[in-house]
Amino acid sequence: MKSGAIAKPLVPALMLVWLAAIAGSGPLVAAENCYRADHDSGSLEFSGVQESSSFTGRFESFVVEYCMTDGDPETGTIDVRVETGSANTRNRDRDGALRQEEFFYVDSYPEARWTSSEITRYGDEFQAEGVLEIRGIDRDTPVSFVLEADGDDWKMTGGSKVRRLDFNVGTGDEDLEDTEFIRNEVEIAFELRLAR
Repeated sequence: MKSGAIAKPLVPALMLVWLAAIAGSGPLVAAENCYRADHDSGSLEFSGVQESSSFTGRFESFVVEYCMTDGDPETGTIDVRVETGSANTRNRDRDGALRQEEFFYVDSYPEARWTSSEITRYGDEFQAEGVLEIRGIDRDTPVSFVLEADGDDWKMTGGSKVRRLDFNVGTGDEDLEDTEFIRNEVEIAFELRLAR
């Protein structure tokens, strides 16, 4: 028998083996892309009320990482790390107090962190459920935001509300814990440019 006659039946058999190997390998792994922003490419601000007067500050050092699969924000996870000692309200006395034990207690807790657990789209906006950790205390803290594609990057704007006493921020003194003296609710606002 000629060698060509033997080879012809082998071709379909080899094709079946190859197809079976592909099928057995499972689905293709989706691509995960991570985008990053920090104090050089965005802003992270907070505002509160003290003695009936509003004040605004910002954190001068932070990092945000948003990893998502195939460009779908709802599949993503967000991780935010903030150096609490970088809080700047343009008031030397207030900024010094924020670093002390009664507030952020920077010597023992130099970093605050927020990590998402679930992200859901509602129309043009997203709601991210997550956990905020300040001074070693964890609290569920939702964050709302809007994403806008800008070339290969994302523009992300949003905010949240935090009750400072839930994290023992502003405690150890009756005046500090008095919510008429310092409002309990603190508003957080951010504007970021996320890039790979």
